[in-house]
Amino acid sequence: MAVSEAHYRQGMRQLAAAVTVITATHAGARNGLTATAAMSVCAEPPRLAIAVNKSASALPFILGAGAFAVNVLRYDQDAIASRFASSKTRGEARFEHGDWGVLDTGAPVLHDAAASFDCVIESTVEIGTHLLLIGDVRALRVNPGDHPLLFLDGEWASLIQANSAAIEQYGATVAQSIKTVDQAVAHAGSPTDKLRMFVKSFTSLNLAHSPVTRSFFHHEPYLPSAKLAEINAAKNQFDQGLRALLEEGMRSGDFDIDDASVTALAITGMVSWTHRWYSEEGRDTPEQIGDKLAAMAMAMVHARSAEPVSR
Repeated sequence: MAVSEAHYRQGMRQLAAAVTVITATHAGARNGLTATAAMSVCAEPPRLAIAVNKSASALPFILGAGAFAVNVLRYDQDAIASRFASSKTRGEARFEHGDWGVLDTGAPVLHDAAASFDCVIESTVEIGTHLLLIGDVRALRVNPGDHPLLFLDGEWASLIQANSAAIEQYGATVAQSIKTVDQAVAHAGSPTDKLRMFVKSFTSLNLAHSPVTRSFFHHEPYLPSAKLAEINAAKNQFDQGLRALLEEGMRSGDFDIDDASVTALAITGMVSWTHRWYSEEGRDTPEQIGDKLAAMAMAMVHARSAEPVSR
């Protein structure tokens, strides 16, 4: 029974594959394409194969150079994959993002890829719409421990479901959290009013972004160290803002607490972990939860002359 092209493609969508960017330099110009059709041929000698569509704009560069690099993308480099796959960017424009260099053949190598294989063409074979290129590996750069970007069912994916879009979403949530503290500190009311305002605003934000937060915590340990440090620095800014608010209340006598840092940690933990259990079905509204948590925060700091919580 004959297999249709559409049926074949449907099956291949379920074959998760590492995403690579294949690059070459010819006559002083660079070009490249995103591909998943790369495979090991043998280790003695080190040799791999790539399949490139005959209509690909990068193919003449690869053949003209007699060499190519296979850059195995890291899980959070989906933006680079999209750039090299897009028909809107071609040639040199595709290299505007990323830290590019060379190893042995002169083919462009992405510095922080999970791995980069620098190859010279050993042989080629025409197979249908594609050209199979066998490459001898002349140089190799590996970043041990990095997780690769995958392509599955028409989407960028990874073993840990983390990519630049997910990281950016969580980073934006942290930035908005900082704003809830800044706005509360800048409020004209008393420290008690400011703390109540913060808890209610932060609770509303946290519940609205619970899917983003829950998803991010699954892959946080796998973040690149620089990105993790950036997010932690933002969280520290959040903590400092809340401590400043509590210290203001200590100075004014509104709050009867001994340690602003420990109290800030307790309040943040109480409010932020609502994302673990909250769902709209069968729960209070975010406003009602915010009111209840604000009342608990007032009890923690022994707020003076706290107004009754609205119901």
